[in-house]
Amino acid sequence: MRIVHQDAKRGIIELFPETLDDLWHLSHLIEPGDLVSSRTTRRIQDTTGERLRSDRGIKKTFFMGIRVESINFHKYTGKLRAKGVIEKGPEDLVSLGSHHTLDLKLNNSVKIQKERWSRWHRKRIKEAIDASKIPKALVVVIEDDNADMGILRQYGVEYYGPIIGGISGKRMVQ
Repeated sequence: MRIVHQDAKRGIIELFPETLDDLWHLSHLIEPGDLVSSRTTRRIQDTTGERLRSDRGIKKTFFMGIRVESINFHKYTGKLRAKGVIEKGPEDLVSLGSHHTLDLKLNNSVKIQKERWSRWHRKRIKEAIDASKIPKALVVVIEDDNADMGILRQYGVEYYGPIIGGISGKRMVQ
């Protein structure tokens, strides 16, 4: 993770998550009540009433800020989802006060604004930055004709599955 921008007076830190571990750290940093801003895509419907048949609208990508109500980290899909009420965004495309879910993704910057950044929050960001520099460890457990593999991550072991091989030939028993 990298710090892109920091404004201590307004309580804003812009972070750039680069790994799944970074998203996991963000899931612990972002709390209900925080203002989180990121790029998002939303389907905009044609409201002019001149359409001949129903269409699904046009996808638009823009910057939006929500007041977080809940946050969920999904390690298997690699997504961090923040749900909340829209407070910032282009008023011609979104209605302020409605609900939206931001998908915080890898390699997309995220602005977090808090009333007060505690020492614990700053320590957590420093740990995330330091952890991204540490090489990952591959764990392989071998027994007779099969092996299991996984990578050690900050949030636990990311399991990659077994390798099963038949042992051919004669085996000697002593």
